[in-house]
Amino acid sequence: MKKFIFLLFLFIVYEGVHPSLVLATPSSASGFIQGNIWYSDDSPKNGSTITIYTGVWNGGDTSLSVKVDFYDNDTYINSQVSNIPPQSLEKISIQWKVTPGDHTITAKIASSTTSSKEGKKPILVARNSTSGDRIFIPATFSKTIPPPTSNIIKDEVQKVSHALETSKVPQLITPLTKGYESVDTARSTLYKNVEISKTNTQIEIKRNEAASLAAGKKNTPLQKSPPTKILDTTHTPILYLKVFFLQILGFILGSKYVFYGIIAITIWILGKLLYQKVRNK
Repeated sequence: MKKFIFLLFLFIVYEGVHPSLVLATPSSASGFIQGNIWYSDDSPKNGSTITIYTGVWNGGDTSLSVKVDFYDNDTYINSQVSNIPPQSLEKISIQWKVTPGDHTITAKIASSTTSSKEGKKPILVARNSTSGDRIFIPATFSKTIPPPTSNIIKDEVQKVSHALETSKVPQLITPLTKGYESVDTARSTLYKNVEISKTNTQIEIKRNEAASLAAGKKNTPLQKSPPTKILDTTHTPILYLKVFFLQILGFILGSKYVFYGIIAITIWILGKLLYQKVRNK
């Protein structure tokens, strides 16, 4: 009886650790890359359809098949299955119809298997989830309903224009209106250029991070695009600093209230300094 129990115990232990019944050893060399989530449009509009991207690195010596689930906050969006060759980086994406509100986009590896001559085997991937990428989409309004953030400056200019017309001084209105429109057109054009520069810089940062990750894994090329030179370790921090200043500039140019408020404060300060200088004479 004791012998039977001992053999039964060995059988249970053997079946419990048998390779066909358990997941493979977790792979710390594979998983999501740094940067995690990025978009085809960094300033999407409500109702538009954009592409959400992420990148998965296969640091193993066998092919890796992953199913990646994408989430908006805790709401499931869609999934994408991809087969990644050994020592390769794969860009994985889905389509997303933009809705207004505050969104936190994440991606998770729902399942992963390796393929070799021995067949397919489930594997645990260490970096199996991304950090949340927060994005806010403002609501849009119908053309028949004026938005609550109406152009106060333009309204005031129109009021002044009407008052001057009734005062029989219309010649002052045309230069004022044209001057405002010229400044606002320049502001809008500069804002678009800043956003384009910020987007291009962010894409360059993600490429550098992917290249750095690949260079650290046996100097393996990223998807048949081997780096042709040694990466400058100071380049990426400089790009982050550039994005930071572009975000500040974009915030100023993208908001009429902030932009014209800064102009008004600057004019007031200069006028005050000029007045004090004249008075001291």
